[in-house]
Order: sequence, then C-alpha cells, then structure tokens
Amino acid sequence: MPYKSQGIRGQWSEENMKKAVNAVVKYGKSNKKAAEEFGVPLETLRRKVIGVHQGKGVEKTLGRPTVLSEEEECELSQILIDMEARLYGLSPSDVRRIVYKYCQQNGIENNF
Repeated sequence: MPYKSQGIRGQWSEENMKKAVNAVVKYGKSNKKAAEEFGVPLETLRRKVIGVHQGKGVEKTLGRPTVLSEEEECELSQILIDMEARLYGLSPSDVRRIVYKYCQQNGIENNF
C-alpha cells in the first residue's frame, strides 16, 4: 500500500517559506505557529531556519545535489548528440559509460 502523503512532496511555495523563516528568525514566532500560518511543512521549516543560522539560503531544492554543473551537462549532452548524429547508436549503458569516463577525465567527483 502506498504511503499516504506520496505525491505531495515539495508543494509549498518558496515565497511562503521565506515569510515563515522570517517570522521565526526576526520576530521570534514558534516554528509550529509559523508553519501553520504560512502553510509550509514543519520539519522543512526547521531545517531552513537552521540553514539560515548557518548562513545558507531558503531556496527550494528537492532531491540529491547534482554531480555536473549546467555547463558540464550541456557539454556532455552536445557530445552525446554529436555521437548520435554520427550513427553510433548509443544504448543506455553506453551513455552511462561515457558519462563515467567524462567525469574521470575532468576530475569530477561522482558517486557512480
């Protein structure tokens, strides 16, 4: 049976989270009251408040951090598109192998 809250992850607005964090940090409102008032998840608000105290922002980020930067992704996708245009016929495992080699050659730390 699927988890009841499945599919509602990240459905809070960044603007409301900023307002809630501001209410907690500047005005001393409790986390619970701010979360209820602005309609944001309590645990997420707690993490964001701790992050603000550590000097981080309140940006909305879901999932794992990316391994490649946008520029590296564009360069890699251009390489793959080029290979496909030359009729290499890349399989998914070929693409993974190419990405791994790309990371090795450019000294990019990865978890794959």
